[in-house]
Formats: sequence, structure tokens, C-alpha cells
Amino acid sequence: MVSDRELVDKWRTHVFRPAADEVRALLERFPDRRSLTVPFDRCGTDYRFSAPLLEQPDRTLEAGRAALGEFAEELGAREGRIHPDDRVYLRVTGAPTSVRHSLSDLGTEHLNRLVTVEGTVADVDAPGPRVAVAGFRCDHCEELVSVRQPGRFLRRPGRCRHCNANGPFTLEPDRATCVDAQTIAISDDDRTLAVELEHDLVDAFSIGEEIELVAIPRARLDGETTTGTLELEAVSADPENENPVPAP
Repeated sequence: MVSDRELVDKWRTHVFRPAADEVRALLERFPDRRSLTVPFDRCGTDYRFSAPLLEQPDRTLEAGRAALGEFAEELGAREGRIHPDDRVYLRVTGAPTSVRHSLSDLGTEHLNRLVTVEGTVADVDAPGPRVAVAGFRCDHCEELVSVRQPGRFLRRPGRCRHCNANGPFTLEPDRATCVDAQTIAISDDDRTLAVELEHDLVDAFSIGEEIELVAIPRARLDGETTTGTLELEAVSADPENENPVPAP
């Protein structure tokens, strides 16, 4: 198994160093700008980088965000420094044809993996704020504990970093960091799925537009039921591409 440290190093070597000018441009506009386009072919032929990105995108993208913070330090950036809790979007594009699927093909075997899908925008919800980092007050010591929120459902602290108590914690809404978010629906001939968009992808598409997504399928579980709903978390989204990248 590829270690987290090795993944961080691969992001720095394969992605950020060759794109140093793009990283500088991001840092100059951070936090107003939070996304960086990453063509999949920057993984090159390094299977120990490309395979984890396809099979374990959450872990690999997290390593990418850590590497971006380290690379910012390496560049000596004084403005726009990236904190581990900051929401940064590595917009992977051009995933290989081996992970291209129709909406109707997606099932449990694709959950939490990287896929490419195409569809027509069928519905667009109004944009709204989504919590990126939530603040909780420890009821024992009054220390504020920040918890990054990678998905739609609120994550609470496991333990207070100050007094080591495992709760209770009180949510402090005024200490939350939020990002713009939006839910759209895309459809093909056989199926319609919800898609979660954030930051620069919000308000980017209209009903009837055909788009291509690199996304991570998620199971949304509501209440006490064991039955979930499949939805897509967009990694990148663009007008439909007629020329997919061949499988490596």
C-alpha cells in the first residue's frame, strides 16, 4: 500500500512543481480562489500515484491538499497560506476511459471511487452556504475545537485537543467557515442522479446543458433506514468532452 507520505511527495513532484506558476496564481488569490485544475495525465505512468487517485480519491486528494500546503511553504508564499483545515479543491480532469460509466451502471462497487459520467442537467437548486469547517465548544474546558466537514453530514469532534475530554460539545454556528454550494440533477436515458457542487462550480450550469463530470459516488443515508440514495460529489465538471482520454 502506498503511504500517505509517498502520496504527498508524488503530488509535489508530478503536479505542483511542474505547475508552480499556477500554484502561485492560486495562492495570490486565496481564499477567494480555492480551486486548481489537475489534468489526470500529470500522474504520468506512475501506477503508485494514478491507482490510489482512482481507487481511493478521498485519501489521495487529502494528500494533495497537504502537499499543496507544503509546496506553498516551499515557494515562500507570504500571502494565501493554506491551513490543513482550509477547503481547497483539486479539480482532477481527463480521467481515463477505464473509469467512464453511464449513470445507470453506477452501483455500490463504485462508491467512494473516482468515476467519469456524462449527462444532461435536469434540475438546478438555488445556491446556498455549506459548512466547510465547523466550530464546537468543549463543555468541559470551553476550548474551541474546529472540525473540517468534507461531506454533507455534520462531523463532531471525537475528543477535545485541549483537555482530552470526549464530549459533550456545543456547536458554535458563528464560528463556522462556509463555502457556496449547490445541488443539481443530471440525467441520461435511464437514470437521474443528484450532483453536489461547491465553490467555482456553483451556478456554472443550466438546465438542458450537457456536461461531463469527474466525480465520487456517495451513499446518502437519511434517518434510521439502512437504504441509501446514490448521489455524486463533483470533483470537476465541464461541458461535455467529445474526446475522452484513453486508458493508461
